[in-house]
Amino acid sequence: MNLQSALDWLIAQPTGALLVAMFLLAIAENFFPPIPADTLVAFGAFLAARKGESAWPPFLVIWLGSVGGALGTYTAGRRFGAGYVRRRMHLDANGAEQKLRNAYVRFGWPALVLSRFVPGLRAAMPPLAGALRLPFTGVALAIGIASAVWYGIVAFLATRVGRSWESILDTLGAIGTGTAIGAAVLLAILVGAWLVWRRRRKAAAP
Repeated sequence: MNLQSALDWLIAQPTGALLVAMFLLAIAENFFPPIPADTLVAFGAFLAARKGESAWPPFLVIWLGSVGGALGTYTAGRRFGAGYVRRRMHLDANGAEQKLRNAYVRFGWPALVLSRFVPGLRAAMPPLAGALRLPFTGVALAIGIASAVWYGIVAFLATRVGRSWESILDTLGAIGTGTAIGAAVLLAILVGAWLVWRRRRKAAAP
């Protein structure tokens, strides 16, 4: 089923069934992506706006499903380790694992928030955080905050500036690219600054 076919199927569902389907699809995105969660949020908010309804129900069910699914991959990573993450999720986790470890050691859970906006780290962060045995509370906060911020932006755009579904997808792609670049640059600057500081500290040590 391609993206357009999946969206057409969702349109045909009653409101209650639509929300349940969105919740389940948001969970599934963390394991295999039938429809990206941000596209689901935009779609749900767009439909709500066309019907004169609130965008809160689709936002909340997709946020809960996405966060719940991500924490499920965290639990799997914590139980089975980084080797499982590489094999099961088909991730090139070596570089991502070290980046995540360095960022967390120096900057704590705010670095985890930023990593959720960076392609290549977004999907890898929850299971790798579990494999690294990072604290559940900090990981859950990071995932919840990052998802709420991004999905909130998407829902706002879909209800305020989208006159057609195609225009929303174009805007979503542009905003997603800009956000990913900004988060990646900021994360790289933070990690780089920490590495420089650590080297200078070692060089100054007697």
